[in-house]
This record gives sequence, C-alpha cells and structure tokens, in this order.
Amino acid sequence: MLIEFTVGNYLSFKDKATFSMVKSESDNNLSEICSFEPKPDSKFRLLKTAAVYGANSSGKSNLVKSFDFMRTFVIYSVSSPSYFLGERNIATTPFFLSASTLEKPSFFEIIFIENNIRYRYGFEANADVVKSEWLYRSKENRETMLFEREGQSIEYNKRSFKEATDFISPENIVKKTRSESLFLSVLKQFDGTISSVVINWFENFYVISGIMDLHYRNFTINLFDVNSDFRNWSLKILSQFDISNVKLKEKESLISKNRLNEKNDRVSESLSKYLEKPKFTIKKQVFFSHIFLGSDSKPAGEIEFPMQFESAGTQKLFYFLGPLYEAIHSGRTIIVDELDSRFHPLLTTLIIEFFSNKNNSKAQLIFTSHDTSLLKKEIFRRDQIWFTEKDKYNSTQLYSLDEYKEYYARKDASFAKDYLNGKYGAVPVFGNKDELLEIIYGK
Repeated sequence: MLIEFTVGNYLSFKDKATFSMVKSESDNNLSEICSFEPKPDSKFRLLKTAAVYGANSSGKSNLVKSFDFMRTFVIYSVSSPSYFLGERNIATTPFFLSASTLEKPSFFEIIFIENNIRYRYGFEANADVVKSEWLYRSKENRETMLFEREGQSIEYNKRSFKEATDFISPENIVKKTRSESLFLSVLKQFDGTISSVVINWFENFYVISGIMDLHYRNFTINLFDVNSDFRNWSLKILSQFDISNVKLKEKESLISKNRLNEKNDRVSESLSKYLEKPKFTIKKQVFFSHIFLGSDSKPAGEIEFPMQFESAGTQKLFYFLGPLYEAIHSGRTIIVDELDSRFHPLLTTLIIEFFSNKNNSKAQLIFTSHDTSLLKKEIFRRDQIWFTEKDKYNSTQLYSLDEYKEYYARKDASFAKDYLNGKYGAVPVFGNKDELLEIIYGK
C-alpha cells in the first residue's frame, strides 16, 4: 500500500514535490468507502483512490513517469541497465531550465506498507552514478535505519539487516555493486530477505498508460488464457456491456519468406535454403462474437470479429481488465496516466467505484485525468483531488485540494465548477480569444 512518494529535480519537477495517500483528518466525507486502515491498530487511514488534474504540459504525465522511472530502475538497475550511445547510462533527466539543477542528482523516495511493516526507500542519481541510497523500516512507531549509502561508502544495521554483511567490506565500502546500480537491487539478486520484500512490492506496483495499451495487452490475453478465475470474472463484467462470447484463437503470423526466384545471388546456398522455408510464430488473438441476422431480420447464428474490428474503447476496456483484476484481487497499487481516455465518463466512474468499495481493503488507484465530470463530492473527498501547475519558472507544483482553505473548497461547493473557473489554479491559460479566432480564420 502506497503511503507517500516524493520526487525532485526530475523532468519538470525542479523542487521536491510530495504526493500522499494519507487520509486527511479535516474531512469525514466518504471516509468509510474511500479509505482503509493499512494495518491493525493504525493511527491513520490510507486513501483508496486519487485523481490528478492540470492543464496540458503542467506535469501530470511527468508525475506518472517519475513513479515509473523509480519502479523500473529499482527492478532492473542490476540486470538491465540503460545504455546511451554505447555507454552505460542511468535514464535520469534533471530539470533543464535552471543552472542550479543541471549538475545535481534526481531525488526519489517512496513510503509504503508491506506485510504490516512500513518501509521508506529512496535514492539520488544522475546520468552516471547513484549518489546516495537509503532504506528504513518501522514495525511499530519507531523507524529503524537498515542502510545508508553515499556513493560507494555505506553504513548498515548489523543486527536488523544481516543480509548486507557479505556485500560490505570492513572499510564500509559496497561490494559487488557498480556505481550506477542500486545496492538494494544487488541484494535481491542474492535472495536477500528484506530486499526481496521491497523489490517484490515494486514489481507488483503497476504504472500503465490509459492511451497506449501495448504494455499490458499481452499480459491480459495471457491471463485470460491461463487463469479461469480471471476469465470468468472478466466475462461477467463484459456481459454488462453487452459483450459476450469472447474467445482466444491461435493465429499463425509469417515472419520471413524468400522465394527461390527472388533469391539474391550473393546469398549463400545454405542461407537461401533457410530463407526459402516460411517461418511462422503462433500468437493468441481475441475474437468477439456478434449476432448475425438472416434475410428475415431474425437471428441466424453468430459471426466472429477479431479485436481490431471493435471500438477503441472496447479494446481498451478488455485489455485494462488484466491489471484491474490483479490490483483488486491482490491488493496492489495501480497508477494510470489518462484513465479516462477512450472511456465514457460513466465507465470511468464505475472503475473508480470498483476501488471505492467497502469490500476493498488494500487496492489503490491513482490516475491523471481531464474529465471534470468526475469532480464530485459524491465520488471524491478533497484530499483525493490533486493538481499540477507550472510556476513562472516552468517548474511543476503539486498540491492537493485539501490544502485550500474551506473558503475555496466549501462543503456545498462544486469541485468541477470551481476548478473550471480557476479557483484552484491548474487550468489552461489562453491568450485573447478574439485574437485567436482572427488568427485561425485569417481576419
């Protein structure tokens, strides 16, 4: 369960910005359905959903990219580092519009709960090296340092973090860890107990796009194929949208074929024989069945169409069901950039309600959106609504509606109306509309 995330000097975030899923005590609206206790006898509650609004280019997607970069780097910094122009390179991008940030590292820190234990993990890195790295945990109210790394120097808790012992020299220098890799990721490679818990949490932390489904399309198709529980669950949901008889079929795709009469003279005889043989790969393809009407306009059977014949919204809905199922049934956190894209507002509202349900005690949904029809007190509390806005230096500012005084967010106020009227900021600023019209129509 996500508690808090902080990013600084990354993309459009010049200064440190903190996103929190901790429920505010200033508002009891929707408390029971929109929040839960993260562990027994907790002194705070966590929110189940949160929405991020803002003008185009205000930094909403950069917030999602910040989550995604941290997740990816934690998981792959050892086994698959990024490369640039043939040289090893960490894919950090500092805030480019200030001389004071160009030479400084990017900052990432996340706080979460796993198995009733609170962890705080973070690092600073530039394009070449990991500058610092730290891990703390709290079983009760007291936070315990597990390790703190500065460059290749490190201090660790010999009693609470024994898995690090064989990876630190007597001079407190990290071993088996490259300067551009995370120490935590190295320990996970050797099945470290605590490091495995932390990195497994990141692996189960989904960051996806609501516009491009390529990254989770195959995941959903495979889950539909091998998991009968998911298949039955998704078919029941799709039936509510008049979508039925979903099938997976194996389809052969031609990889390469070189006919004899098209053979290049320079191709060797052995290679040409290889190329002459058609190469196929077997892929699963989704088909939807539809009722076929006979000449008398009565049902005369069914006809199957491949997924690409369906609407863009239907395609997204089906592919999105995989991550949605895993998040809800496994109690995971999912972050979606532009959740509302290609979805009707009522469908987006329904997805939010999947999480804002009394039966949900772990799963969290965080998403960016432009759909102001969702800004209702019947759906969200003030602390669930976040905004991004660029300041005069083009640096992204991140803030919650709960930070506004009651005057700006009255209990009887319309969140959507006040937002569109600019009361909370984070809206597009246009020039003179009449001048824009003259430019468009050439008058």
